Amino acid sequence: MMDKWFFGKIFHWATKKCKNNKRKAYTKYFIKVRNRNWCFGYHNKKGEAIYLRRYDSTPIRRTIQVKSNESPYNNQLLYWSYRLADDNRTSKWIGRLIRKQQGKCEYCAKPFYVWDNIEIHHIKELAKGGAMTKTNLSAVHRVCHHKLHNKTKLESKENNVN
Repeated sequence: MMDKWFFGKIFHWATKKCKNNKRKAYTKYFIKVRNRNWCFGYHNKKGEAIYLRRYDSTPIRRTIQVKSNESPYNNQLLYWSYRLADDNRTSKWIGRLIRKQQGKCEYCAKPFYVWDNIEIHHIKELAKGGAMTKTNLSAVHRVCHHKLHNKTKLESKENNVN
């Protein structure tokens, strides 16, 4: 339904840009991608298709229902950490790291809560040759992440003074 509505708006805009010439609008603004002829986009210099994805091509991620006897205040911290790992609002990388770390911050070893701001920390910085691999990443609280970086800044200042 949204795809049909949005296509109508885009096609209307395209025909207005081409002085109400629908055939010209189709050739100028729409391309064929796989089995779809009417994809709004273009081919870049490399020949790759750059196009607007349709709503129905977006995968649906279902939410997991909370167990009836669970509450964030009943000290079942591991349960809530794993729920946070599976949450739609959490990125896949952070979810994997939370599971790997068994729901605890790598820096302070305190559990993650639903309301925590979680960031990815590079153990060896990318600028110093680190990589985007599971072994080089850890999930930490935002406050812990700031502490980690302030600590490294202080250490580098001390090394420069000596």
